[in-house]
Amino acid sequence: MVTHHPANDDAGDFYSWQDILDFGVEEVRIPDQNINLKVDESQWDWAKNHPDHRVQFVWLMGKMAEIDDVVKFQKGKWDCSDAGMVLYLITGATNGGLKQGSVQQVKTILEYFIKDNS
Repeated sequence: MVTHHPANDDAGDFYSWQDILDFGVEEVRIPDQNINLKVDESQWDWAKNHPDHRVQFVWLMGKMAEIDDVVKFQKGKWDCSDAGMVLYLITGATNGGLKQGSVQQVKTILEYFIKDNS
């Protein structure tokens, strides 16, 4: 189980973080993904204005997280902190994955994927 912030650990509806660990699940803690990924919206304009609709969708999901009113401190910021855990997994996880990715690294990975899968 991957987590990037203690505030998320007991945010579930049915189990506490410790309840889940008690099932024998391995815990992996990576740094707070908000540090490099929750930035001013303008830093994600490249995704909003990208010619590929799949990248535009990535931007849309970040925007939805910003306006959903669940977390009040993210207003004006494009919040994809939870997606940082996915970035960690797809780049290798415990075998050298990005523990704290940046906007530029996300852009590079997405554009590389699009180039190879168009």
